Amino acid sequence: VVFIDSDLVVTPSFLRHHQKSLKGQAQAFTYGRVVNTDNFDDPTSEPFKLSDMSAAFFATGNVAIRRTQLLSVDQSGGGPFDAKFSEYGWEDLELGERLRQKGARIIHCPDAVGFHYHPAFSADQIPSLISQERQRGRNAVCFFTKHPNFGVR
Repeated sequence: VVFIDSDLVVTPSFLRHHQKSLKGQAQAFTYGRVVNTDNFDDPTSEPFKLSDMSAAFFATGNVAIRRTQLLSVDQSGGGPFDAKFSEYGWEDLELGERLRQKGARIIHCPDAVGFHYHPAFSADQIPSLISQERQRGRNAVCFFTKHPNFGVR
């Protein structure tokens, strides 16, 4: 199973790199590189920047995982994601915490590149950004109620 964000464009070799890195790795998932760009005319011209780094253990912007491993953390029969996370943010980090508790390992796969569309900032985005951060904050409370630790970034 491969997860990518809806505003991510991948390279032609994207799936091959994830598959090659996962081969023979039963308790692991691959984490591909995400390059933020506002240039969708030629996204591959965008260099990887320090601001593109993520310290997240499991974020669904660019990961591949075996279906059996994903379903092994299904708590309710409704799928691997916890439905309590109904707003923006933290649902993938929470899934990652359960995967970590079951012994999952991360394999960094920088050749599986995805270009994530981030438009240049403009003042008219402020109301939606405030709304998104409020949602993220409510889901953070949900996360820390369920997993009272600071092991997640």
